[in-house]
Amino acid sequence: ARAAESDVVTAVAEAWRQAPGRAWDLPACARAAGLSYTRFRARFARAYGRSPYAYLQGLRLELACRWLRSTDDSMLHLSVVTL
Repeated sequence: ARAAESDVVTAVAEAWRQAPGRAWDLPACARAAGLSYTRFRARFARAYGRSPYAYLQGLRLELACRWLRSTDDSMLHLSVVTL
């Protein structure tokens, strides 16, 4: 059972990596994984070393930093493009 829970947590993290800009509902992700939100948070933190929210925010910040370093566009332009 523990391996199956780890697999669903990994699947959720992979979905986030594929669509980091999506408006993810973390409790809904937990339900889709067949776990309570509390159990999902605990499993996720065990697997990734931080909470699901912190992981998703970190992923988004990492991608934003990479994008800013790779373009000469202004932050204003990038913010409009990503709306």
